[in-house]
Amino acid sequence: MSSAEHDPLLIDVLVALHRACLRCERVVERTSLQRLQAEEFDQLALAKAVEQIGEISHRVIRKFPDFVLAHPEIELRYAFQMRNRIAHGYEDLSWSTLWQVATRSVAEFRRALEPILIDAGEDLS
Repeated sequence: MSSAEHDPLLIDVLVALHRACLRCERVVERTSLQRLQAEEFDQLALAKAVEQIGEISHRVIRKFPDFVLAHPEIELRYAFQMRNRIAHGYEDLSWSTLWQVATRSVAEFRRALEPILIDAGEDLS
């Protein structure tokens, strides 16, 4: 682990990012693609969950650029780009695309964070 990864502020942000991923995964557990396509409440909940991941990712990008360079396996820029698509409506976001991100990419993203957090002594249980 690099000296930047020992920064308690970075660890706090990464813990918040990990928790946001877990929240998103809980939202996914309560819905389905079919329901997401039909139910406004589910659309708002899942969009907000993915948006939060992107917002926290942007905080890491801005405040800890050395960490971002050292960990290309953590797709922080992609998460932030997805946040922008949701928040600003740069493009029409299909619910199937959001579903794919939430069901596949978020879990991969979370798993990429876990070794760093465990090395920092965080209890992820």
